[in-house]
Amino acid sequence: MYVLHTEPQSASGILDAAYKLFRASFSSQLVLAAAVAVLMTLPLAGLAWVGAITDPFAILDLIFSLRVLAACLALAIACAALYAAMMLRMEAFARGETITTAEAVTAALRDLPRIALASIVFMVAVVVGCCLLVVPGLVLVQSLMFYLPAIALDDRGAIESLGYSHRLVWGSWWRTAGVWGFGLLLSTVVVYVATAVGLVLTILPIDLRALEALEIVIQALATLVVTPFLVALWLELYRDLKLRKARDGVRVSVEGAPHGG
Repeated sequence: MYVLHTEPQSASGILDAAYKLFRASFSSQLVLAAAVAVLMTLPLAGLAWVGAITDPFAILDLIFSLRVLAACLALAIACAALYAAMMLRMEAFARGETITTAEAVTAALRDLPRIALASIVFMVAVVVGCCLLVVPGLVLVQSLMFYLPAIALDDRGAIESLGYSHRLVWGSWWRTAGVWGFGLLLSTVVVYVATAVGLVLTILPIDLRALEALEIVIQALATLVVTPFLVALWLELYRDLKLRKARDGVRVSVEGAPHGG
């Protein structure tokens, strides 16, 4: 049974809380998670459609296409908006409140300009950091990743949310990276298992197109399960970081009630 924590938790406590929140709220996230799964499998479906999924050179040509890059950016921003809607619903559930899917999506759309701007700045910062010997990019990914809950739950501005995320993580970077990394590892295992199932199915006497379609479906189903868990972990880490700053007397707001209702 999920219980909303009001005190900082250990790393294992955060993971346990995330799992319980994921399990308890999963059914309420299905519509939004399905939308994320569809968006995230669109690139793979597009590769299959143009017959480039098994051609490395064709994939490289597409990667360096401005139209493809623009489409991927649009997909990334759309996914961020859906994540924000999922955060609103899940945080409301955690607090014993109710926000419908329609209300959560409406709130996320209202925040879309801020989400888009913050997401673009986040991606540019990470890319530039990765170009500088990779390590700065990895540091920025972890320290800026909480911009999205800062916008969705705390109604912060686009640039303000990035600075707020950095202040929250500062001093707890390694701990945050460890917990988030472990959650990503668990999620990756699920995806790899799904991929392995798809590979096993390649022994079936069906043509290549059917196999590609089957792999896309399997990946979408894996994403459907993994996404709500990662959102739950994202929220629990965000909550824990705010509680730690409050406990240590750092002047960072700890208010975080959903504003989409």
